[in-house]
Amino acid sequence: MRRRQMSHSFSMATLLKFESRFGKHLHRLFANIEQQPEGQVFDLKESVARYAYDVISDLAFEKDLNTQSNPEANELPPIPDHILIGTMYGMVASLLPYSIRIGNKLPIPSLQKLLQSRKLLSQKASEYVNDAIEDHKAGEKETLLDNLLEAKDPSTGAPLTPAEVSSEAFAFLVAGAHTTSATLGLLFYHLLHNRYAAEKLTEELNANVPLYNDGGREISYSGLESRLPYTMACIKESFRITPVFTMPLPRLVTDPNGVDINGFHIPQGTAVSMISQALHHDPQFWGGDHDQYIPERWLEDAISFNEIMPFGIGHRACIGRNIASINILKVLCALWRNFEIIPVDKYEKLEINSLGVDEKKGPLLCTVRKRQM
Repeated sequence: MRRRQMSHSFSMATLLKFESRFGKHLHRLFANIEQQPEGQVFDLKESVARYAYDVISDLAFEKDLNTQSNPEANELPPIPDHILIGTMYGMVASLLPYSIRIGNKLPIPSLQKLLQSRKLLSQKASEYVNDAIEDHKAGEKETLLDNLLEAKDPSTGAPLTPAEVSSEAFAFLVAGAHTTSATLGLLFYHLLHNRYAAEKLTEELNANVPLYNDGGREISYSGLESRLPYTMACIKESFRITPVFTMPLPRLVTDPNGVDINGFHIPQGTAVSMISQALHHDPQFWGGDHDQYIPERWLEDAISFNEIMPFGIGHRACIGRNIASINILKVLCALWRNFEIIPVDKYEKLEINSLGVDEKKGPLLCTVRKRQM
C-alpha cells in the first residue's frame, strides 16, 4: 500500500525534476576535494558519506544540512549503530517487541550505546517531520515527505498518521543515505585497486564527459548511462562482487502443496530467503573468477543486470533505486573525470563490516591531483 502511495515520488521522471538539488551537493563535494592540497591525505569514504546524507535530507525534507561544509562541527548521525541494533533484533523477529523491552533494561554499555544512537536518529527524523508538517501546503509535492503528507489510504481515503509519516522518514535517512555512501566507498575501492579497469574508465570518461571548468559543471543524468557502457559495467561489477544489502529477506511458502526448489521440497508455512552474496558469487554461473573485479563480464551479451539483486527483486524491490542510480553515476563521473585519485595504501586488503547492510571497514585514505585534460 505504501509503495503505491510513494512510487510516483521515486520515479526517474520526478527525480530528474530535482536534478539541481543533486547538483548543488555534488558541487560542494567537488569543491571540497578540489581544495585538498596535492599530497594531502583525506578520507574519500567519509566525503561521499556526507554528500549522500546531505542529498537525501534535501530530497526528503528540503533541509540543507550541509554536513560537507565543516566535518568537525557537523557530525554525521550514527546510522551504522541503528543498522546493527536493527539487525540484532531482526534475527529473532518472533520475540519482538519483548526483546526491545528487555534490551532497554539490560546494563550492557555497548548495547545501551546502540540504543541511544537509535534514539538520537529517531529524534532527528521526528524533528524533520514536524518542521515539514509546519511548512507543508496542501497540493504541494516538492519533497518525498510532502508526498507522504498528501498520501491517502486507498481503501479508506484516510491520510497517514504522524507516527506512520515519522516511520517512513526514519527509513529515508537510514536507507537513502547509508546504502548509497557504502556503495560508493566500495566502488572507489575496487577502481583504485584495479589498474586496468581504472585506465579503461578514465579513457571512456575523458572521451564523453567534459571537465568542470570546460562547461561541464552540471553533469546531466539523461542519456549518461547509454554513453558510458564501461562506466556502467564498473558500477554493476561493484554491485555484484560486494553487494551492500546482504541480509536475507524471508518469504513464506503459502501453497498448501509446498514448493520444490532445486530438488528440495519446502512445505507450506516455511520461511525461505536468499542472500545476494551467495547469488552474486555462484561459481556455476560466474565462473572460477567470481571473486575478481572484472567489469568486462558485463559487456558480454549473455549477462544482464537481472542476474544480480543489489536492490532486491520483483515488486518488493528497493523503491529508492533511482535515487541511488543517479547519485552513484553522477559522483563517479564528477570525481573520476576531474581528479586523479591515488590510494595511500596501494596494497590495502578489502575488509567488510557486514551488518546486513555492508560497507568497507575503516577509511578510504587517498590523495588527489586535478586532471588537466
